Amino acid sequence: MMKTILRILFVLIITFVIVFPVGAQCWFNQLLDDVAKSSNTEFATFVRNNDNAFVAYEVIYNARGANAVMKTDPALLSKVSELLNDSEFLKRVGGQNGLEEIIRNNRLAPCKTCGNSGKTYLKPMDEYLQDVRYYANNYGNIPGANLVLRDLKTGADNTVDGTAFMLRIIEKNQNRFLGKITKFEGSIDDLTNGCRYDVYFKSGTKDIFGEFKSYSSMNNFLSSGGDTYKQFTTYWKSINSIDELHYYFNMNKIGDINTIKNRMKTVFQNNSELFNLMKPELKESLGISIRASNFSDNNLNEIVNTIIKLE
Repeated sequence: MMKTILRILFVLIITFVIVFPVGAQCWFNQLLDDVAKSSNTEFATFVRNNDNAFVAYEVIYNARGANAVMKTDPALLSKVSELLNDSEFLKRVGGQNGLEEIIRNNRLAPCKTCGNSGKTYLKPMDEYLQDVRYYANNYGNIPGANLVLRDLKTGADNTVDGTAFMLRIIEKNQNRFLGKITKFEGSIDDLTNGCRYDVYFKSGTKDIFGEFKSYSSMNNFLSSGGDTYKQFTTYWKSINSIDELHYYFNMNKIGDINTIKNRMKTVFQNNSELFNLMKPELKESLGISIRASNFSDNNLNEIVNTIIKLE
């Protein structure tokens, strides 16, 4: 075992002297130290056998620092190596620097050899990067796609969490979304309050708003006067039929769809303005009489069963 490690170190040193400038010494010294001390033979084998091993390690080192366990995770190193060979992806995300920003800013993602660090409701970093790759390569030229990538690079933790959830669902449901999304992060109604949707997509002849929520609790969702309530009311007065609005919720954080449905029903019951905001077309699609003044139980069940998606 020791002889194998020494051979790897010797090859690393010779290759590094030939290929890399003196200024790269910090991360390379750390790589040598990791190879010498790691009990992970898969990591050492990857470094020895992969042509992109040095650069993949450098990317993760630059993104997460010298003490990050991620930089020795074989699955992540392998994924970063793949991405460095994907010219279309690199063009979409802003090259190696853009890739480093994306890895750096997802501070809560776990990795497959990182022990208990990271949040289990998020995909491991290598799988997350595959979702980013799928998104960038398939949707990168759609209006608003750059705003999503911006959020991945610079957004707060909750923004990255929600955006990562959206990418996971888009990749998972390719039949629903691929070739059908026409815009990301657009204004729901330019004449109102500037509230934005996550995606706008086609389903047959219908245009549908898609909203993605990654919440652990429903307590503040649709609170009167709050941002999510303003956003929902803007959606509500913009649609002509109930199937033009989809709300996707993260099942890794809230596993019981009834919790979400009951919360939304309560909001409808407690806010009479939602009845008055409806277009005549929306009332007709729900079978609401022109003489009615509030929602029936059947109306509420149809609304929540159609709008809410647990993924």
